[in-house]
Amino acid sequence: MKKGLLIFLTVAIFCIPLAFAVSVEETKKLAEQGNAEAQYNLGMIYYEKEKGEKPGIGLSQEAFTWMNKAAEQGYQPAIDFFRKKELEDTKKLAEQGNVAAQYNLGTCYYTGRLGVKQDYQEALKWYKKAAEQNDAEAQNAIVAAQRQVGTMYYMTQDYQEALKWYKKAAEQNDAESQFALSGMYYMGLGVKQDYQESIRWTKSAAEHGSANAQRNLGYMYYAGEGVKQDHQEAFKWWKKSAEQGNAKAQYDLGLMYYDGEGVKQDRQEAIKWMNKAAEQGYGEARAFLYDNRQ
Repeated sequence: MKKGLLIFLTVAIFCIPLAFAVSVEETKKLAEQGNAEAQYNLGMIYYEKEKGEKPGIGLSQEAFTWMNKAAEQGYQPAIDFFRKKELEDTKKLAEQGNVAAQYNLGTCYYTGRLGVKQDYQEALKWYKKAAEQNDAEAQNAIVAAQRQVGTMYYMTQDYQEALKWYKKAAEQNDAESQFALSGMYYMGLGVKQDYQESIRWTKSAAEHGSANAQRNLGYMYYAGEGVKQDHQEAFKWWKKSAEQGNAKAQYDLGLMYYDGEGVKQDRQEAIKWMNKAAEQGYGEARAFLYDNRQ
């Protein structure tokens, strides 16, 4: 055999991918020893086998286990495989009418998740498909989609459509949609300005857990804006909001403790809440702590 031919054959052998250069048994041994490429290849072997026998959604336990081991080691082909597979399965389920998959596919297009090119029109299309469904078992996904459709119309300043979709979600007690409605009624966006409706939706949103609504409702009671002034009620709502991490409410609550408004004066509690607000970068809280340093 000529020397040049021998060199060519040697190079060719070493260029063969691991999955073809070694047997399944050898690949498994390497995978069990922690070789990420072997783990990926073993996962692919199981995947290709199951795909040939019974194509469908998801992965077998064997394929998932080995592919996941490779991904956990940062092996990029395994990470890319999971992204591609998740996207393929999500699309299949979405096209079959699965509400959660339609919502998730909308989110992929909205955020560019799973390597999808950002496309707001596609995002809106899939969010609307989910939002228009009537499936009691998928109500959370439907409401989330209705809220997201409302938000997308709001962003494009189509306020009447935004109002329509926010209302659908708000009527099912979605706190953030209720809060969005309160702002639209307050500013007269897509609807005639109506302070009483704004207050009604603010209260409902606050009662259903919106930290922003709780903060606003606290202010209404503190200032007597649209409601009878009541500092104890203001304290109650600001505390609920502050406990959810709202920095403005944490600052407001700190002031109430410091001045003894709506609650017994407690300077130590005041500093605690000011610190929480300051840690979130709230400038007025930082200024307060600087001015009251000991």
